Amino acid sequence: MIPFNFESINQITQKQIKSDLFPVLRKKENFDLFTVKSEVMAWLEEVLRMENQEEEYLHAFIEKSFRPELLFDSEEILARIQNHPMVLWKLLQKQI
Repeated sequence: MIPFNFESINQITQKQIKSDLFPVLRKKENFDLFTVKSEVMAWLEEVLRMENQEEEYLHAFIEKSFRPELLFDSEEILARIQNHPMVLWKLLQKQI
C-alpha cells in the first residue's frame, strides 16, 4: 500500500484557526481543532484508500509503463487516453 502523509494537518495551530478561520465563522460558533483534525484525517484515509489495481497502476507508471486498463474498463476511454500527450510527456520525463 502506498501511504499518504497527513502530518501537515497536525501542524495547524489554534492561533492559525483564530486568525484565518474565526473571521469567517458565525459569532459564538464553536470550533474544536482537535476533533476536526481527527475527523478530517479519518475521512481522508477512507477516501484516499487505493484499490489493488490503482496501486498496481502507480507502480507500473513509476517503472515507465502506462497501463490504463488497470483503471478503466471502457474500450472508448482506453483508446482516447492511450496516446494522451501528458502521459507520453510524463513517461519521457521519467526516462531522463
